[in-house]
Amino acid sequence: RQGWTAIEDEVLTEMVEKQGAKQWSSIASQLNMKLHNGLPIRFGKQCRERWVNFLNPNINRAPFTL
Repeated sequence: RQGWTAIEDEVLTEMVEKQGAKQWSSIASQLNMKLHNGLPIRFGKQCRERWVNFLNPNINRAPFTL
């Protein structure tokens, strides 16, 4: 299991901005081709979860308020 690098986050963000937050397997394939010489390091589910949980700028991550 590998942690995400800042470069992977940057490339994933660029790809989602271009293609939209769909077709995660395609995004994962392109990310692997670009950064990992085509080796299957990242999969569509991992990319989707990384986007939804950490990178999506539309998510409010501020602490809960009353």
